[in-house]
Amino acid sequence: MVKIPDDLRIITLLIAAYKNKIEGKIRLHKIIFLLSRKYPKIASISDFEAYNYGPYGEGVESALTDLVSYGLLEKIGNDHKQEYTLTPKGRETVDKVKQDFSDFYDDIKKLMKTMDKLTDEELVALVYFTYPEYAKESKIYKYIMNKRVNIAVSLYNKDVISIGKAAEIAGMSKEKFREYLRRKGIAIKVDTL
Repeated sequence: MVKIPDDLRIITLLIAAYKNKIEGKIRLHKIIFLLSRKYPKIASISDFEAYNYGPYGEGVESALTDLVSYGLLEKIGNDHKQEYTLTPKGRETVDKVKQDFSDFYDDIKKLMKTMDKLTDEELVALVYFTYPEYAKESKIYKYIMNKRVNIAVSLYNKDVISIGKAAEIAGMSKEKFREYLRRKGIAIKVDTL
Protein backbone atom coordinates (compact mmCIF):
# COMPACT_ATOMS: atom_id res chain seq x y z
CA MET A 1 0.00 0.00 0.00
CA VAL A 2 1.28 3.46 -0.95
CA LYS A 3 1.93 5.88 1.93
CA ILE A 4 -0.04 9.00 1.16
CA PRO A 5 1.53 12.24 2.45
CA ASP A 6 -0.35 14.08 5.20
CA ASP A 7 -1.07 17.17 3.10
CA LEU A 8 -2.82 15.01 0.49
CA ARG A 9 -4.73 13.17 3.19
CA ILE A 10 -5.86 16.53 4.55
CA ILE A 11 -7.22 17.51 1.13
CA THR A 12 -9.34 14.34 1.19
CA LEU A 13 -10.67 15.47 4.60
CA LEU A 14 -11.49 18.87 3.17
CA ILE A 15 -13.41 17.37 0.27
CA ALA A 16 -15.18 14.90 2.58
CA ALA A 17 -16.28 17.78 4.80
CA TYR A 18 -17.68 19.47 1.69
CA LYS A 19 -20.24 16.79 0.77
CA ASN A 20 -17.57 14.53 -0.79
CA LYS A 21 -17.06 16.84 -3.76
CA ILE A 22 -15.91 20.33 -4.68
CA GLU A 23 -17.04 22.02 -7.84
CA GLY A 24 -14.57 24.31 -9.53
CA LYS A 25 -10.84 24.79 -9.29
CA ILE A 26 -11.20 28.45 -8.32
CA ARG A 27 -13.24 27.48 -5.26
CA LEU A 28 -10.86 24.68 -4.35
CA HIS A 29 -7.78 26.89 -4.63
CA LYS A 30 -9.35 29.64 -2.50
CA ILE A 31 -10.50 27.20 0.19
CA ILE A 32 -7.11 25.51 0.40
CA PHE A 33 -5.47 28.95 0.41
CA LEU A 34 -7.59 30.07 3.38
CA LEU A 35 -7.01 26.76 5.15
CA SER A 36 -3.25 26.96 4.60
CA ARG A 37 -3.16 30.40 6.22
CA LYS A 38 -4.61 28.93 9.38
CA TYR A 39 -2.94 25.50 9.40
CA PRO A 40 0.72 24.96 8.57
CA LYS A 41 0.03 21.19 8.33
CA ILE A 42 -0.51 21.66 4.62
CA ALA A 43 2.60 23.75 4.09
CA SER A 44 3.93 21.73 1.18
CA ILE A 45 0.97 22.74 -0.97
CA SER A 46 0.56 26.27 0.34
CA ASP A 47 2.96 28.12 -1.93
CA PHE A 48 0.45 30.40 -3.62
CA GLU A 49 0.98 33.25 -6.06
CA ALA A 50 -1.26 36.03 -7.31
CA TYR A 51 -2.96 34.82 -10.47
CA ASN A 52 -5.97 35.46 -12.73
CA TYR A 53 -8.60 34.79 -10.05
CA GLY A 54 -6.58 35.34 -6.90
CA PRO A 55 -4.32 32.86 -5.11
CA TYR A 56 -3.20 29.95 -7.25
CA GLY A 57 -0.94 27.14 -6.11
CA GLU A 58 1.03 24.76 -8.29
CA GLY A 59 1.21 22.54 -5.21
CA VAL A 60 -2.57 22.27 -5.18
CA GLU A 61 -2.57 21.26 -8.84
CA SER A 62 0.10 18.66 -8.17
CA ALA A 63 -1.78 17.38 -5.10
CA LEU A 64 -5.00 16.98 -7.11
CA THR A 65 -3.15 15.09 -9.85
CA ASP A 66 -1.60 12.81 -7.21
CA LEU A 67 -4.94 12.17 -5.51
CA VAL A 68 -6.49 11.24 -8.85
CA SER A 69 -3.56 8.93 -9.65
CA TYR A 70 -3.87 7.27 -6.20
CA GLY A 71 -7.51 6.60 -7.02
CA LEU A 72 -8.78 8.73 -4.14
CA LEU A 73 -10.39 11.44 -6.27
CA GLU A 74 -12.24 11.44 -9.52
CA LYS A 75 -11.94 14.49 -11.76
CA ILE A 76 -15.04 15.27 -13.78
CA GLY A 77 -15.31 18.00 -16.40
CA ASN A 78 -12.93 20.10 -18.44
CA ASP A 79 -10.51 22.92 -17.65
CA HIS A 80 -13.32 25.47 -17.40
CA LYS A 81 -15.63 23.57 -15.05
CA GLN A 82 -14.20 20.79 -12.96
CA GLU A 83 -15.53 18.78 -10.10
CA TYR A 84 -13.44 16.67 -7.75
CA THR A 85 -15.29 13.84 -6.05
CA LEU A 86 -14.04 11.31 -3.52
CA THR A 87 -13.99 7.77 -4.89
CA PRO A 88 -15.02 4.81 -2.71
CA LYS A 89 -11.29 4.30 -2.02
CA GLY A 90 -11.06 7.99 -1.12
CA ARG A 91 -13.95 7.68 1.35
CA GLU A 92 -12.22 4.67 2.97
CA THR A 93 -9.04 6.72 3.30
CA VAL A 94 -11.00 9.60 4.85
CA ASP A 95 -12.38 7.27 7.53
CA LYS A 96 -8.80 6.40 8.55
CA VAL A 97 -7.55 9.98 8.24
CA LYS A 98 -10.36 11.32 10.44
CA GLN A 99 -8.87 9.33 13.33
CA ASP A 100 -5.39 10.72 12.73
CA PHE A 101 -6.60 14.32 12.41
CA SER A 102 -9.77 14.31 14.55
CA ASP A 103 -9.25 17.79 16.06
CA PHE A 104 -8.27 19.21 12.69
CA TYR A 105 -11.27 17.58 10.97
CA ASP A 106 -13.68 19.40 13.29
CA ASP A 107 -12.08 22.70 12.29
CA ILE A 108 -12.25 21.76 8.61
CA LYS A 109 -15.96 20.91 8.95
CA LYS A 110 -16.62 24.34 10.48
CA LEU A 111 -14.68 26.08 7.71
CA MET A 112 -16.44 24.09 5.01
CA LYS A 113 -19.85 24.86 6.50
CA THR A 114 -18.98 28.54 6.14
CA MET A 115 -17.58 28.09 2.62
CA ASP A 116 -20.76 26.29 1.58
CA LYS A 117 -22.71 29.50 2.26
CA LEU A 118 -20.62 31.52 -0.19
CA THR A 119 -20.96 32.05 -3.90
CA ASP A 120 -17.73 31.92 -5.88
CA GLU A 121 -17.63 35.71 -6.18
CA GLU A 122 -18.16 36.11 -2.41
CA LEU A 123 -15.34 33.67 -1.73
CA VAL A 124 -13.01 35.45 -4.15
CA ALA A 125 -13.96 38.85 -2.67
CA LEU A 126 -13.32 37.61 0.86
CA VAL A 127 -9.86 36.46 -0.19
CA TYR A 128 -9.14 39.70 -2.09
CA PHE A 129 -10.11 41.95 0.80
CA THR A 130 -8.37 39.83 3.42
CA TYR A 131 -5.21 39.23 1.37
CA PRO A 132 -5.10 42.10 -1.16
CA GLU A 133 -1.64 41.15 -2.40
CA TYR A 134 -3.28 38.15 -4.12
CA ALA A 135 -5.63 40.35 -6.16
CA LYS A 136 -2.92 42.20 -8.08
CA GLU A 137 -3.00 39.86 -11.13
CA SER A 138 -6.75 39.33 -11.07
CA LYS A 139 -8.83 39.39 -14.22
CA ILE A 140 -11.99 39.98 -12.17
CA TYR A 141 -10.78 42.54 -9.64
CA LYS A 142 -12.72 45.43 -11.23
CA TYR A 143 -15.84 43.29 -11.40
CA ILE A 144 -15.53 42.42 -7.70
CA MET A 145 -14.85 46.07 -6.80
CA ASN A 146 -17.99 47.15 -8.66
CA LYS A 147 -20.04 44.68 -6.58
CA ARG A 148 -18.23 45.23 -3.29
CA VAL A 149 -21.14 46.80 -1.40
CA ASN A 150 -23.57 44.03 -2.34
CA ILE A 151 -20.96 41.38 -1.57
CA ALA A 152 -20.23 42.98 1.82
CA VAL A 153 -23.92 43.02 2.72
CA SER A 154 -24.32 39.39 1.64
CA LEU A 155 -21.29 38.20 3.63
CA TYR A 156 -22.53 40.14 6.66
CA ASN A 157 -26.07 38.72 6.35
CA LYS A 158 -24.63 35.21 6.14
CA ASP A 159 -22.70 35.80 9.40
CA VAL A 160 -19.40 35.18 7.65
CA ILE A 161 -17.85 38.53 8.59
CA SER A 162 -18.27 41.22 11.22
CA ILE A 163 -19.80 44.58 10.54
CA GLY A 164 -16.29 46.07 10.64
CA LYS A 165 -15.01 43.73 7.93
CA ALA A 166 -18.20 44.28 5.92
CA ALA A 167 -17.69 48.05 6.10
CA GLU A 168 -14.08 47.61 4.98
CA ILE A 169 -15.14 45.47 2.01
CA ALA A 170 -17.88 47.97 1.12
CA GLY A 171 -15.33 50.79 1.24
CA MET A 172 -17.22 52.64 3.99
CA SER A 173 -16.72 53.57 7.61
CA LYS A 174 -18.58 51.39 10.10
CA GLU A 175 -21.02 54.23 10.77
CA LYS A 176 -21.76 54.77 7.06
CA PHE A 177 -22.18 51.04 6.55
CA ARG A 178 -24.62 50.84 9.47
CA GLU A 179 -26.57 53.73 7.96
CA TYR A 180 -26.57 51.98 4.58
CA LEU A 181 -27.98 48.84 6.22
CA ARG A 182 -30.67 50.87 7.98
CA ARG A 183 -31.70 52.58 4.72
CA LYS A 184 -31.96 49.19 3.00
CA GLY A 185 -34.00 47.75 5.90
CA ILE A 186 -31.32 45.22 6.78
CA ALA A 187 -31.16 44.25 10.44
CA ILE A 188 -28.00 45.14 12.33
CA LYS A 189 -27.00 42.33 14.62
CA VAL A 190 -26.96 43.20 18.32
CA ASP A 191 -23.47 41.87 18.93
CA THR A 192 -22.03 44.16 16.26
CA LEU A 193 -23.36 47.50 17.53
